[in-house]
Amino acid sequence: TAVNESLRRLIRDKKIELITTHIQEDELAMAPEVTGPESEKIPTEGSVLGVSRLGEATCGDGSGQGLSVDDIKTDNGNHAKDALIATTASHHADYLITEDKRLLKKMKQLPTKCVVLDFEGLKNLLANL
Repeated sequence: TAVNESLRRLIRDKKIELITTHIQEDELAMAPEVTGPESEKIPTEGSVLGVSRLGEATCGDGSGQGLSVDDIKTDNGNHAKDALIATTASHHADYLITEDKRLLKKMKQLPTKCVVLDFEGLKNLLANL
């Protein structure tokens, strides 16, 4: 797609860096026909028992940058993967791109350190770079 090509060009030209965690890589592995641009894999900021991987997560709730895993996941533990993606983005990214409406809404209500956009917002951002 045009967006993938734009991302690949910006990454190649070192204008942006795309970061992922084991969570996104696992999701992409379930859809082998999907190939995204090159990214750097980083540990999740915070950990959740049963979700996080040893050596691929930091200890704690990820609350060092304004939000914690508990701010995103539900009381019964649902959305733990979203929570780890959110805390990691808040710590390490300028932007979090997601089509998850619940996560978008939740992140916009919290003191996150990154801008949260959907795919349409990403397309607009890329058009202005």
